[in-house]
Amino acid sequence: MVAKVQLFLVTAYCHCVLCTPGHFITKSGVRPIQNITVACPSLMLGLFVRIEGWGVGRCEDIGPAITEGRLDIYMTNHDLAQRWGRQKRRAQFYSWLLTPVWDGAIIGVEVDPKQRARIRRDINKKRGKPQ
Repeated sequence: MVAKVQLFLVTAYCHCVLCTPGHFITKSGVRPIQNITVACPSLMLGLFVRIEGWGVGRCEDIGPAITEGRLDIYMTNHDLAQRWGRQKRRAQFYSWLLTPVWDGAIIGVEVDPKQRARIRRDINKKRGKPQ
């Protein structure tokens, strides 16, 4: 079983002074990586998220404008972030270790092993790790 699909307003951010003045480390303590790092509401920090039309990333950051119903994808430069703009996309949250997953509230949801393997492959592919 996987988490319910929900609609989110998805924006993008980068390291420039307009997006994140002086912040080069995410809330989770890692440097952001394009196509992996997503800023999510704080309750979802550490979860994996599949965003329709974009792919799978990890909730590694938070932000003052990132509230329920909003996600922010990390991009390497401001031009890319601006080109992304503001898009409404469906998204699902997954737990790596079959722990509670967000579904409008914290509930117990297990991720199907095949689904978990597909998420792991997607993340490794983005990070350039061998399959």
